[in-house]
Amino acid sequence: MMNFVVFAVEAALISNIALSYFLGLSPFPEIGKNKKQTCIGALAMVIVMTLSSLICGVIYRYILVPANAVQAKTVVFVVVILAASGLLALLLRKRAAALEEGKPFPALAVNTAVLGTVLVIVQNDYSVLNGTFYGFMAAVGYLIVIAMLSAIDDELKYSDVPKSFRGVPILLVAAGLMAIAFHGIEVLGG
Repeated sequence: MMNFVVFAVEAALISNIALSYFLGLSPFPEIGKNKKQTCIGALAMVIVMTLSSLICGVIYRYILVPANAVQAKTVVFVVVILAASGLLALLLRKRAAALEEGKPFPALAVNTAVLGTVLVIVQNDYSVLNGTFYGFMAAVGYLIVIAMLSAIDDELKYSDVPKSFRGVPILLVAAGLMAIAFHGIEVLGG
């Protein structure tokens, strides 16, 4: 049980996909504009990243490796991610009115965080269960970062930020400080 807790903290915070690997940064410019769309996109990321981690793990471990076709993994993973995000968009289109406004799913399909997570899972040779759990926790970590940056953006509206730093530049500075803080968790853990 303790190993899963350490594994979860590692995936969500210490090795955060957005802050440690600098992947999935495309929503950063949109954070201050439409909070609802940003939250819907981050929640959809949890579903797509978990589903993609599971499917890609199974395909890699039980199809590509036995067939000695691991060179095709990136292409296969991109197709799986596109299919997973497209399927989610189809399933939720009638349920969520917000999907019609901003359509977060096309951006989600090409988000580098999903592909990066799947490639980290393969690189670290996680089992299908551990890889799926890692994908879920990486997505939760991504959601935490987006939520924190959204809250920081709200607070910065009332701060005296130099004109050249307003908007995305100050959010990137905040993300850098968050990355340093999250890395501090690893130092505390020994």
